[in-house]
Amino acid sequence: MYRYVAVERQFCSGGHEVAAILAKKLGYKLYDHDILVETAKRLELPAVYISDLEETASTNPLFNLSQTALGGLSKKKNIPLSEQIFEAERQVILDVAENQSCVFVGRCAGEILKDRDDCLRVFIYADDEYRLERARMTEKIPEEKAEAELKRVDKRRSNFFTSHTGCKWGGKEFFPISLNTSTLGIDTCVKILEAAVV
Repeated sequence: MYRYVAVERQFCSGGHEVAAILAKKLGYKLYDHDILVETAKRLELPAVYISDLEETASTNPLFNLSQTALGGLSKKKNIPLSEQIFEAERQVILDVAENQSCVFVGRCAGEILKDRDDCLRVFIYADDEYRLERARMTEKIPEEKAEAELKRVDKRRSNFFTSHTGCKWGGKEFFPISLNTSTLGIDTCVKILEAAVV
């Protein structure tokens, strides 16, 4: 039985929805934006800044702001903001995992918990047509901007994941389970994962 499920997902694939439903069915705590809020508290930074910067590769110039007014809000001024954010999120994930079973969304939780045999790493993806429709209907992204937004967010997540794991985002060497929501549907994906966990 797995105590933890770490979900990485393509943008607008329905991965967050799968994770949320799975957590409810399992009676596990869902961690996504809660990690961001707790990280902001620990770094004494406004959550809006971390929201803009997290899940961005450490090569991004924004992550060299540790000596600026933004980075200077943190006490660790000589450490790049990227490392401060990732280290704080890593510690939040480790701390909450000590006390309860969890479903984590993004933030390289699978990498952070990779030494645990009771962590299931999952990748959720979907066909472009399905994701474009979800972008318009679920995320309310204008049709003319949807394709560019999918590419932008996926690239951001992919670069962040690769920079912290050394693995390909969505690669089978890291993810024992990869599910296509556009083929299987949200409910079937949840059922497959629920069966895998228990």
